[in-house]
Parts: sequence; structure tokens; C-alpha cells
Amino acid sequence: MIAHRPLLPGGVWDQLHAVLLKKLRWKNKLDWSRAVIDSSHVQGRPGGTQ
Repeated sequence: MIAHRPLLPGGVWDQLHAVLLKKLRWKNKLDWSRAVIDSSHVQGRPGGTQ
């Protein structure tokens, strides 16, 4: 899915994303076996190796 953030008013995508995740969690429909963390957006732990 491609999100065109500049085309959405401020905060709309974040609200939509939160609602969707809440509904998926409630119905137990999240498949964490296929989850990916983009490390460019996640800060590493202090003292970790590179």
C-alpha cells in the first residue's frame, strides 16, 4: 500500500492507521509472522554494536 501523505489533511493518515490496527487487533487478524520493522525509522539501543 502506498500512502500519499501530502494529499491528506494533517493527522488523517495517523488516525486511519490507528483505527485500522485497533479493529484488526480486536478481531485477532494481525499476522505478526509477516511483520517487518524498517530500521531506518527505529532508533537502536544505546551501546549496541553496528
